[in-house]
Amino acid sequence: MPIYEYGEKEGGEKCWEDAKPIVRELGELLEAKGGPFIEGDTPSYPDFFIVATLQMLKRIDAKILARLVEMEGALGKLHKACGPWLKRDDY
Repeated sequence: MPIYEYGEKEGGEKCWEDAKPIVRELGELLEAKGGPFIEGDTPSYPDFFIVATLQMLKRIDAKILARLVEMEGALGKLHKACGPWLKRDDY
């Protein structure tokens, strides 16, 4: 069963609504020092943890990443800023 089918069956939009406060907090953390990274212009370990999670979600279904970026643009900026580290995606 595709993940979106499962999501609709087991929660759908309510799950996205429940996630909004956490996603917004993450965005605030990323923007606190001017972004795109938590420390502003300098990438750090937490940035790579977040972007690894975003990349995993993208591999599961790109619609999930798109929805998160729609909810919080700072996540998209982080994902884009980490592009050089994501070029080789076949490990």
